[in-house]
Amino acid sequence: MTCADDAFYEVRSRFIVWSVILNTAAAVDVIIVNYNAGDLLRQCVDSVLASEDVIVRCVVVDNASTDGSLAFAAGPAGSDERLVVIRNPDNLGFAVAVNQGATQGAGDWFLLLNPDARVEPDTLARLLAEAQGLPQAGALGPLILNPDGSEQRGCRRDLPKPVDVLLQALQLHRLSPRFDFNHNRRPLPELTVPVAAISGACMLVRRQAHEQLGGFDEGFSLHFEDLDYCARLQEQQWQVYFAPAVRIEHVQGSCSQQNPQQINRFKGAGMRRYFARHPAGQLLLLPLLRLLLRVRGW
Repeated sequence: MTCADDAFYEVRSRFIVWSVILNTAAAVDVIIVNYNAGDLLRQCVDSVLASEDVIVRCVVVDNASTDGSLAFAAGPAGSDERLVVIRNPDNLGFAVAVNQGATQGAGDWFLLLNPDARVEPDTLARLLAEAQGLPQAGALGPLILNPDGSEQRGCRRDLPKPVDVLLQALQLHRLSPRFDFNHNRRPLPELTVPVAAISGACMLVRRQAHEQLGGFDEGFSLHFEDLDYCARLQEQQWQVYFAPAVRIEHVQGSCSQQNPQQINRFKGAGMRRYFARHPAGQLLLLPLLRLLLRVRGW
């Protein structure tokens, strides 16, 4: 990206934020589903509450964490009226927790944010401004970066077909970006564009669309629920967008490293449920995919 490009995006960003300030009282609820995220949760909440130019409310839904990650709520942060903490007695899964959090707010938009992500002070205002200019937007996601600054897999992608998962499982997707349903190896668009799917790690959702869908499918525990959500949004004539000018950092997988075998089982169950609902016209490949999942212990 050239210096001229940087200048363009800086001017554009300032215009977007000031459009929100001058024209609307922007408000957003932020839903963070936590499970043993450690101190990353506190850092995430701090970044949300430091947001500028928006009315923000942060809802943490904790799925029975045992690592003391909620200890910060007993300190000064816990006295902040903008913070709401829901403590589940058991791990109810991501989809259930998101739907719980969504009932706590009333704004037109809410943001799903992983506890191992951090937003910049202007992130929420810029996301809202982008979305408010897109009347058919049911969900919008930013460019999600790894700690090293590279684009994270999954923040812009196709809805997977069985053949896509087979190619990935066999590592054949590495041969060409065309074989990968994730787009992180493809050129980055300059402006906000419609895409098939974005990541639930950071997803701005229109409440009207969420209520029309009946929320996230609670039959998913973890993995593939965001892909199912994006697919169902489009079935109901909502559009999904990717906004590359808005960027956040996400330490991917920090919560799932504690029990990788259980995560793989969740991933396999989510994949089976997804393709049961969205077979994508490749029914002949589904038995092969199920066999591969069984061999891999998923």
